[in-house]
Amino acid sequence: MRIDFPYHDGKGPVNPKGLQYYNNLINELTSQGIQPHVTLHHWDLPQALEDEYEGWVSRRIVKDFTAYADVCFKEFGDRVKYWTTVNEANGGAQGGYGFGFLPPQRCTLPSIYNCSKGNSSTEPYFAAHHMLLAHASASRLYRKKYQVSQYIRHTPFCCQSSKCVFGKLKTHGGKSWWNRSYTYQLFKIKVKKALNVQQR
Repeated sequence: MRIDFPYHDGKGPVNPKGLQYYNNLINELTSQGIQPHVTLHHWDLPQALEDEYEGWVSRRIVKDFTAYADVCFKEFGDRVKYWTTVNEANGGAQGGYGFGFLPPQRCTLPSIYNCSKGNSSTEPYFAAHHMLLAHASASRLYRKKYQVSQYIRHTPFCCQSSKCVFGKLKTHGGKSWWNRSYTYQLFKIKVKKALNVQQR
């Protein structure tokens, strides 16, 4: 199941009706013997955050996403034992900020979709980078604040494929390019800059 940000404007005071809705849903699932697996983000960022700082394009999203995750872990973690932080980050970044066929429909490529703003050359990379940072921040928070008290051995993860299973990342196709773009290649560039070595 997926949870939307339980706020009136994407952050700030929590909407009690939103919390009650998800509490009721989770209680009903568990009463029927169904263990919920909760996804915190799947392509549906609050419009208020898009309007304020362009959502995943801005690093400011990491703080707001972590605060949102904190609320969810605190309110639902006594019954939810499986969490996904950001589902299909590659699809959200490319589809939402590169090609424009997913929210928030930002792109500059020739497209059949109605993109009114964006930059397909840079924004998918910013968005993906900030999704990974948000995932890391929420995971760190969970390990430090909730994992022991809620008796969960696993930590949240960032799923990039419909073939994902908890604790493992099963991807195919673009896995190699995607992972290397955000791990090895960026690390290599930073090391070269730090060592003042000319990049090739």
